[in-house]
Amino acid sequence: MDQILATESLLPWLDPESSKIYLKIAAPGAGASLADLPPDFPLLDASSPLARLLAAAFTTGSQQSIREVFLLMQKDRYTFAETQTPLNNPDVDLLWQQAGQAAASSGGGIIAAGGAAMPLWRSLFYCRQQQRYFHPPCPGCGRWLELCTADEVLLAAGLPAYSASLQRFLFCPSCRIKSGQTDFFAFAAPAAAAPPVKNHLALIDEFAYLIKNNVEVSGFPCLDCGLSGECYGAGGRAATSIIPLAFYPFRMIVSQARQLQAGDFLALLAGAPAGELAVRLAAAGQPGRAACVKTLAGRQTGGVSLFFQDSRRFLEVLCLKLALLAQVGSASFAALSHLPHAELRLTMDQFWVDFADYEGPLPHFWNFRAMPLAIGLTPPPQTAFLPVPAALGLHSLALLWFAVLLANSRQGAGDIGRALAVFFERQLTEEEPDFLAAASQFPEFAPANIFWQPAPQQLPAAWLALWQQALALGWSLLRHSCRPAADFSVEAFSARLASLTGQVQQSLFAVEAMPVAAVAAEDSDAAIRRILLGIRQKWQTELPAAAPMAEVAEAGQAP
Repeated sequence: MDQILATESLLPWLDPESSKIYLKIAAPGAGASLADLPPDFPLLDASSPLARLLAAAFTTGSQQSIREVFLLMQKDRYTFAETQTPLNNPDVDLLWQQAGQAAASSGGGIIAAGGAAMPLWRSLFYCRQQQRYFHPPCPGCGRWLELCTADEVLLAAGLPAYSASLQRFLFCPSCRIKSGQTDFFAFAAPAAAAPPVKNHLALIDEFAYLIKNNVEVSGFPCLDCGLSGECYGAGGRAATSIIPLAFYPFRMIVSQARQLQAGDFLALLAGAPAGELAVRLAAAGQPGRAACVKTLAGRQTGGVSLFFQDSRRFLEVLCLKLALLAQVGSASFAALSHLPHAELRLTMDQFWVDFADYEGPLPHFWNFRAMPLAIGLTPPPQTAFLPVPAALGLHSLALLWFAVLLANSRQGAGDIGRALAVFFERQLTEEEPDFLAAASQFPEFAPANIFWQPAPQQLPAAWLALWQQALALGWSLLRHSCRPAADFSVEAFSARLASLTGQVQQSLFAVEAMPVAAVAAEDSDAAIRRILLGIRQKWQTELPAAAPMAEVAEAGQAP
């Protein structure tokens, strides 16, 4: 294997002075006190072991945003829970290549460079004082550091082989050629690493040698910076002024920005006030998602999110949650047969929602599409990986299913999972436990939990039956995941989901409002109510009964 992989520079895309249109990545800004700045780039999602999601925008020199985008970038530190992972660096390269090809063929990727192969971008560091990006130089000679992929070089230094591990190291090929020696750098030096391995903080501190020795380095911002004495002097702050956007050379998929993370959409759908949700997200260290919620709330000002604010809101929220589950299930089922690792299965964090931007008869929340942004979903070539059992994916989807229906301001996915665990423990002796009968004894499964602020309510028997069918579908996923020998049919499950969605929709538009005291109207203005009912009647006359859910039913079919 060659010592280094060919890389391309992203700097021309990031420099506002080199192009009329450049890529502006959401980054920590400049400030008088570095202590007031966030320690890293704000992430939209980092739940995947291999990738993280950042917000960016193609911007003009006048700071006008032309197109907002998402950057799905390779992680510097893979976050697999287990230490012995049956994947190695070439496997990860293959997964990214396949994801890039899939994005290009589907039109989901915006940037395509370097022919058919996804480019490998050179490492990028960022100076928060000057707000400039640069490639990390070798502290000794000033040449750019590279990713070492030569197994014989790594093994000779007492380091794990690139082709047989998930560990990566930067080194200087020029120094090695000249002197036969080179330091190795890792984002976080492994505990068992050989002495020559230094972490990213040590690398940044050693940039001081370049300034002290007046080494000419292309694009290195510290050489002509008036603050370099403060950064690299006694008690220097270089390691806080400079942060890696990507310590290692990385792969990346650039796609159109989505409007809302799926979990946040569910919270708003259930009745969460946008301001409250944004505060919760910011407090949880999710400023990017909080900004998305605020932006959507601003766009919706004066608009209508749902048809009903009376008792029928229960059916409407259930209908839309089932629609989301159909789209999530479609993507998840498609990936079950070829997941290369259990931790690469889809989670709700990786789904993002877009809303159709048009003036039609449907309220805003009825025009959504949920799409995953993740790595490892594309079918690999035969024998490339040993796929994980599909039961693991079914189990994950089952937990996601119950969280979609039941999570609110008072209970999260963990609370729901614990309730399911208690149910299993109590029913271990039963061959076919009656989930619905037992679920009625658990407050976590009550229909009131469909709302952000649940309150006891008395539902019509027909509506309660629909709710129980929704729970039963989730139970069927969980039961089959725990009993892999049982025959599970994606087609049959999808048909049941489509049928239930149709029943909920018919009930929603076939009945008059029934008073449910616990559901308070968010807007009691009679004029708005008349407008909503008029829209509903117009929609019913213009479209077939199943038309609004046609796309959902189609999404729920087996791949």
